[in-house]
Amino acid sequence: MLIDDILQYFQENFSQYLIYVYQHLGLSIQAIGISCLSVFRWDTSATSTGNSAR
Repeated sequence: MLIDDILQYFQENFSQYLIYVYQHLGLSIQAIGISCLSVFRWDTSATSTGNSAR
């Protein structure tokens, strides 16, 4: 009975749910990509300065 209610709810709100998930995932992926790029840049600059110091 509970599963049927959940399935019915998802069928009724599926498009809104997809839009919400898409927007949320899009923001998350964008944030992760930006943080990865900044960490990668910081990592490469840190290793290059560390190697030159040695």
